[in-house]
Amino acid sequence: MTDTDKALLREQFEKWITAPPFEKSVSRFPTTPSAAWWGAYRDYTVHLAWDAWKESARITAAQSEKEEGGLKMHDPEGQRRCGFPPDDVIVDSETVYNVSDAQPLPPLPERK
Repeated sequence: MTDTDKALLREQFEKWITAPPFEKSVSRFPTTPSAAWWGAYRDYTVHLAWDAWKESARITAAQSEKEEGGLKMHDPEGQRRCGFPPDDVIVDSETVYNVSDAQPLPPLPERK
């Protein structure tokens, strides 16, 4: 991801987080080396949202690289175009799991 892409990503995030219903402040700590949290958002909830936003963009980019013929690998019919995986698929940052292939969990032990 280039610096321009990062700047655009931050611009999109800040536009979203400052709009209703959130209307959060995007003020950041100074970017001087003497500042303890230089460049981080002052509001910790905004900083957490920013981290989640960046991770979402990273995962989306990784999934885009796995596309075949414009269709997502987990959606061969091309029916889901919103960017979210189908309900029977679990996606983490490394792997796509098909839930229908998963083994059932063992029963919980009985309480005594």
